[in-house]
Amino acid sequence: MGSHVLHPSGAPLIELLDTNGDQTGAFEANGDYSASPVEFFIKPPLHESYVIKELLILIRDTKVSDEDQYGDMDPLTSGVFTFKADPTGDLWRMPSLGRIRANRDYVDFASVLPYVTGLSIPETLAVRFNFHTVSESVILSGQREHRFGLRLNDDFTGLLEQRFIVYGVVS
Repeated sequence: MGSHVLHPSGAPLIELLDTNGDQTGAFEANGDYSASPVEFFIKPPLHESYVIKELLILIRDTKVSDEDQYGDMDPLTSGVFTFKADPTGDLWRMPSLGRIRANRDYVDFASVLPYVTGLSIPETLAVRFNFHTVSESVILSGQREHRFGLRLNDDFTGLLEQRFIVYGVVS
């Protein structure tokens, strides 16, 4: 069930994705998830819906300037996927034909979505995906038990920080 407090319709939504989808789980995504996939996601309570307009991915490490690495680590084996799912499984995932394995892949992924901006300074990579500028925003229905997030299946313990933040509105 989680610790969700019902929000009024139209209220802004700014939340870190976590392992429980309701702000009660771990939100720092720098663990070892190589044995089995771990999801960092958001899931609205039963009587709410969320309209996700943007996803911000923040990776902080000793450096993130090498495009062939993930942060300052070797490229990932399994990679990172963004997804929307319900209890039956994935409704869609991005990228659909590939996966994010290195810093450069965020740029390749972003090229599919215009208006995506990235900021890179020696220790931080910030990538913002603006869903509402290319088509419909990502709509999550609490009644349909939708969830939206990122699926990780590699060892991220070499990163200093990795966090995922969504921006949107309650509908």
